Amino acid sequence: MKRNEYRILLQAEDLLAVDKPPGIPTVGRDGLETWVKVNFPGFRPCHRLDAMTGGVVLFAKGAAYQHATALFLERRVEKRYWALAQGRVASGIYTHYLEKCAGGMVRAAKTRSPRGRTAVAEFKTRLAQGDLALVRCLPHTGRTHQLRVQLSALGHPILGDDRYGNREFNRAYGARYQALWADTLILPDWNGRPIALHSRPYFPHKALQKLGIEPDFFDHPVDGDGIGE
Repeated sequence: MKRNEYRILLQAEDLLAVDKPPGIPTVGRDGLETWVKVNFPGFRPCHRLDAMTGGVVLFAKGAAYQHATALFLERRVEKRYWALAQGRVASGIYTHYLEKCAGGMVRAAKTRSPRGRTAVAEFKTRLAQGDLALVRCLPHTGRTHQLRVQLSALGHPILGDDRYGNREFNRAYGARYQALWADTLILPDWNGRPIALHSRPYFPHKALQKLGIEPDFFDHPVDGDGIGE
């Protein structure tokens, strides 16, 4: 998936889901939001992904925008991510306290502080080979850089993440962007029926080969492939 290459995942009267490539911010003049405004007037982003994270971004307009943003604020949207991380992550639910630092960095602490915000996420290693693992990530909270910082704090930084990760490890796999992908969003519609949105991750070819992942591995999401099945 190339920079500035957008794929429409859902197009309805008041909802729009777009597959965002890594390297593009969600909002701002050079972001996905600008492209949507030009091509789909009236739609606004209901949430954000980090610039270097790819995957599903939901836009809406009118009453649907109010409904969707409320769902995100109330944590009624299920978010699933795939990540390629350094080493095998022990499955479990992890809690950290994140503090914003200079330069836009975020630090993870194990104990609460006046500035710390609670971050909770669930991780499970699906595949592992040598120094590399495919990890299912379910954030229970929505903090800035949360999954990146938590995995790094656990000693398993995300491949391609030069800010919180291992640059030598990233270069070894030719990772240009962080291998973190928001592949699934599940939210209720007006009548409480689930809307499931899926995106296919694009990860470094060398890393996928190392793990023995075939090209169609991510093409067919399985209901209940979250953690704890």
